[in-house]
Parts: sequence; structure tokens; C-alpha cells
Amino acid sequence: MQLDVFSTIAPTVKLTGIVTGVIDAKTDGKLHFAIFNLKIGTDKHRVFCRFGTIEDQPSVDDIWHVTGEHEDDQRYGPQFIATAGERKPIDVDTDQTLVCDYIQQSKSFSGIGKNWVEKMNKAFPDSLVKTLETADTVTFIKHPRLKMPETLAESLLSGWRQCSTEVKLLKFLNKKQIPRALVSKLTRLWGRQVIENLEADPYRLLPLMPAKNAIDQWRTIDKIAHAQFSIQKDDPRRALAAIEACLYQAYDTNGHMALPIKNVQRVLDDENIKYTVAEVARQHGQFTLVIHQELKLVQSLGHLALEKITAKRLNDIAYSPDSYTLTYQESLLLEFIEQARIKKQVKKFKLDDNQINAVKFVTRSRLSLITGGGGTGKTTIITAILHQHEARGKPVWLLAPTSKAARRLAEETDHKTETVFSFVLQIGELIRSGELQQTLIIIDEASMLDTPSIYTLLKLLPNNWRLCLVGDVKKMEPMGPGLVFHQLANDPNLCVTINRSYRQDGISDLHKFCDAIGRQDLKPASAVLYPYAKGTQSDVTWRQTESSSVRAMVKSAQNTWYDLYKVGKEPQLLASTRKICDQINQEQQKIRNFKKKLPSREIYERKFIEGDTVIYEQNSRELAISNGSVGKICEIYSNTRFKDGRQCIIKIEFEKEGVKYMTEKECLFMDLAYCITIHKSQGSQYDNAIVILDADYLIDNSWLYTAVSLARHKVVLVGDLEFIKYTINSPSNAARCYIGSPIKIQETK
Repeated sequence: MQLDVFSTIAPTVKLTGIVTGVIDAKTDGKLHFAIFNLKIGTDKHRVFCRFGTIEDQPSVDDIWHVTGEHEDDQRYGPQFIATAGERKPIDVDTDQTLVCDYIQQSKSFSGIGKNWVEKMNKAFPDSLVKTLETADTVTFIKHPRLKMPETLAESLLSGWRQCSTEVKLLKFLNKKQIPRALVSKLTRLWGRQVIENLEADPYRLLPLMPAKNAIDQWRTIDKIAHAQFSIQKDDPRRALAAIEACLYQAYDTNGHMALPIKNVQRVLDDENIKYTVAEVARQHGQFTLVIHQELKLVQSLGHLALEKITAKRLNDIAYSPDSYTLTYQESLLLEFIEQARIKKQVKKFKLDDNQINAVKFVTRSRLSLITGGGGTGKTTIITAILHQHEARGKPVWLLAPTSKAARRLAEETDHKTETVFSFVLQIGELIRSGELQQTLIIIDEASMLDTPSIYTLLKLLPNNWRLCLVGDVKKMEPMGPGLVFHQLANDPNLCVTINRSYRQDGISDLHKFCDAIGRQDLKPASAVLYPYAKGTQSDVTWRQTESSSVRAMVKSAQNTWYDLYKVGKEPQLLASTRKICDQINQEQQKIRNFKKKLPSREIYERKFIEGDTVIYEQNSRELAISNGSVGKICEIYSNTRFKDGRQCIIKIEFEKEGVKYMTEKECLFMDLAYCITIHKSQGSQYDNAIVILDADYLIDNSWLYTAVSLARHKVVLVGDLEFIKYTINSPSNAARCYIGSPIKIQETK
């Protein structure tokens, strides 16, 4: 007996049509995802393209060719699941019916409606594309079947020239083996001169490629330049692009504003480029590179401009005749101290001389800094400065880099606090309304701000305001490039350093440990660091893992978390890498929802459950959410709900920004927050913390100092004891950040 075999594989289908609407589209810089509507004649298809199936994102009016299969989805109904797809140019081989649909739909052909398209189809059967390529307006005006008005004929040919330019570019990119995904960036940058610019220098593609792997991207472009553009190994354009790639990568990945010449020269030598950095900069890079002879550094001209403008704006603030300073009033300080004593419900409250000097200094200064470790009273000083100003009707704005830092500052000062990002969005309106006239802006946790962030803020504000930056110079360097706060903190004429810790009666072991890390002093740090044991009362402990594997570290961290959770001291889990955070987050989600049947949803191959704690990892102008905002999922919708005209799938209550309804697209940058990286945690405070030392190449003294300073009461370090000791003694990465033009605050004569 023979059994018949039935195929369960759906037949592969190929569709070519016009994009009439893009429902959703996302990219991480390399891979693309999209859901769009494709019109083929009178038929319309909903096309679903997963990440990695397409090389570019679709736009309305594009012609796309997709391969895949039809599927009935329970939620969305019939849709086409694409396994591959690409944008197609129009040429003489394109089906004329598709060309007619394209002209009728595209906004490039203003005034050319259905009737005119039908007339052209009859007037030029099977030759419309060729006619549009070669004819002039007279052809369409005088054709007996058309007699098209001159304005419409001009609109038709203008739209076709735009289409033709794009067609030629796509063919050019295909011929030269350049990624087609760059076509939209190239046309925005150079318009009709794309091919001309690339023929002149193919290395001009480099700034359009991802900066994180700029040197690898340069190697890819170098192969294309050699094979497709006949660029020789001794071509100076090749050397110049290699130097720029080094600078782009260092800027984006390591936060360097410049690089040592010897480091860049090493890359040139490795790539067999027979030029010195100095030769390239002098002969071919005079408009793109700068050599700092005394510092022995090379820098991009754009990065130098960023530093110079930032320094100039800071000097404008420091010496602006348009701004004001206040006279310090002792009576207002005494008034503040009495109010603070009553609020804190203590018999005695006072500021020490160091803290009082900080209040005096900021009140009298146009540009000032306060730096100090955790528990030195920086927030109390800020509140005292607020009282000095607001008691006399002078406005003060409090800002912080992240929503968590802003929320904490608002709670501790009882004063409205904005994130730097949200404040920048409001600057134009605030200037028009006069609310920024003669104001003092105080930015807490300012050591987190990179040069581009400071630059964006400074360039938008007028000269008649004052600035006070508050932070801890011993903490981690910013995630982005530059060290504005760290540079300014070295100027004794600008900065007041607060040393004494007074957060608790006496100094806790946790603060002793943190201070010892900041001083890179192993002996006092070791004196308060104890082995971890269940039920231990020590402030600072370490837990040795079975091995240095991710699995062993996750196991130790989870066991420690459970020990503290059972006694009502639930800690925040912190690490250095996304890899270990992702693994712990998945396990934490399973533990917390064991035997619970709560609504859940898969979003971009990640599972979210109602009640999950999440973090948003991008600034969103539309949602008014700052990078690093933390919230809790209140509700997950089984069917999309319309909120403010948007199809939302989830409701989240953020700690500072409040309730937000989010679409599926907006959830791309959302992640679980049971375990987060130290970088994302900056500006936060946790009663108890578990710190996982999971990547020695990322961890230095400032990383450990920052991690420990996040805890109020207890910290457990999970990792090797010898590595902990080594880290305490190691220098900070901030000390190794290269600056091309150091900031100098000095009055010009």
C-alpha cells in the first residue's frame, strides 16, 4: 500500500505594484521592516516584510516587487508575507499599465489625472516610457489624441525627469555594486548631482554609512572604489577617507573628539597606504582635517567646529553684559535653613561652610559648576540657590539629562524639573513668551551631557541667561562624545568642589567604599568590603561566581536577587552589557509571572506582559519621552485602539511623563527594565542594587564608582574579587578621552 504525500507548503507568489500607503516601517540602521499597501491594477494587498527581508524602506508611490505567500491573519485578515522584496525602477521594460498607474498616483505629476493617463496610454501604446524620455512639451501639446495644455505638459515632463533621475541613479548603484538602500539619502543630499559627485569621489559614501563600524565600512567602499571606479592604492582620496573613518568611529564608539596622529597612522600603515597623516591633512584635507601639533592629534573640521562653538557660547554666558548676577543674602539662607528644618522634622539643620560657599558662588556667578560625590548635599545646595532667587522673583529652571534624574530632583526640591531634551523642544516658545529673560538654568547630573547635547542647548539660548552645572566629576564619562563638564570642573575659577558626606549620621560603609573608589584607594575600600552571605547586614558585599561565564553570573545574580526579595529589600539589577541584561530580563519576567495568566504580546520578537517594568531607549519628540524613561505596562490591547488618531497597542505609565499610549512602531525602542546597564541607570537612585561585573573591557574605575553611587543602602557586587580590586585601582576612561580644542573660559580684551 502506498500513501499519497500532500504538500503543505503554500506556493510562492510574485507581486509587482505601486505602494499606496506605508502602515509601519522601521530600521536599526542595517535591517529593515515594513508593512505597506501594494496596488496592482484594481487589487490591493497588505504586504508584511520582516526584518532582514528587504534592503530599503518603501515610500508612497514607489514600485515594489515582492516574493512570498498569501496568508489569512486572525487580527488583520488577508495579507502577503514577503520573503524578499525590492524597489523597482521604471524603464522601457516596465509594464505600461503599471507606468500609467504610477503617473496617475504619484504627486510628482501634478494635474495628471485618470483621464489624461488613459489618453496617453491610447496615444502611445507600448511606447509611453520611450516617449517621455525623448519628447518635449510640443509632442503632448500637438498630438491629435491629446492636445494637452502647456502647463500640464510641463508638469508631466518635470515629474518624469525626477523619476528618470532616480531610475538612472538606481541603475548606476546596481552597476557599481553600491547598496540600493542609500538611494533616498543620496538624492536628499545631492539631488540630480549624485552620480557626478560619486564619480568624482566614491569615498563620499562614507558619511552615509553606520559610524560604529566606520573602518569596516571604509574597507567595503574601498573595494567598490578600486573595482568600479578604478581608484588606485596610492590615490590620496583613499588615504583621506581612511583617516575620516578612524575619526568617525572614534567619535561615535569611544567618545573621542580627536585622535593621536600615531594611532591613525597605524591604521594607514595596516591598509598599505603610503602617506603620512600630516601629508594628507596638508595637501588634500585642508577643508576636512585639522592637525593639532602641540597635542599631536588629528581632528575632523566638523568636530573642531562643535568644540569651538560650544566654548564660545560658554564664554558668552560667562562674560555677557546682558545677564545679571544677584547679591547673596544671609537672611535668605537662614530663612531656607529654618524651612528645611521644619520640613525634615529635625531639631537642628545647617549647611557647612563648603556648602554655603557654593550657594554664594552660584548666586553671584554667570557660569558656575558644583561637583561632589553622593551624599555631599548637592541637592540641598540647589534648593538653597532656588530660595535665593525665587524669594526675589528671579526665575530658575531645573533640568536633568534623563527623566529618572529629573523626577528625583523634582521630588527632592519640590520644584518643577524638565529633561534637557524636553526643555530644548520648548525653547522657541519660551523665548517668544519672555520666560527665559534673566533666568538661571541649573542642570543636575551634568557629567552625563556630551558635547553635542550641550551644543544643541547653548546655540538655542540667548546671552542674557546664567548657567550652573551640577554633577560628580568622578562618575562615568557621557555615552556620547566630549567631556564638557569634566573640562570645566578643572577650572578653580568656575567650580566649587563639595567633599564632606552628610547624607546619614556618620559615614556609612557604602559611602566609605564609594569615596575610596573615587580616590582609587584600595586599602579603605577593602576594609568595608565583605563576602556575601544570606542575611548579611553589611552595606557592601561581593559574591564570587562559579566561573566568568554569562550563565554563572546570571545564576549568582538571580539567587542574590531572590535572597533580598524574600526579606523585603528588592534590589535593582545592574550590568555593563545588553547581553546579560537581556538574559536576566527574560528570566525575571518568567519568575514574576509564574502561574499568572496576564495579557501579553509579542512585539518585534520580544514578549511583553501586563505589569512589566520597561525602559524607553530613545528620545521621542512625538511622545515627549526622554531616552532612559522607565514605566510600567498598565494595559495590553488584544485589538488596536485609536488614541489621538493613532493605532495603539499598549498603555504605559512612565514615572515622570505619565500615561502614554503607544503604537507598535513606537514600541521598537522599548525594552524590559528588570536589569539595565549602568549607562542607562545614571541619574537614578535605588535603595539596594546588585552590580554584575560582566565585561572587563567595559568596566573601569568610574564605571564601578557610578554603579556603587546608585545605591542608597546596600550594594552586592557579583564577580571576581581580584577584578574588583583591579578596577578600584584602575584609571577612568574619561582620562583617556581625546579633545581637540580644550575649553578655556577667559575674558577677551
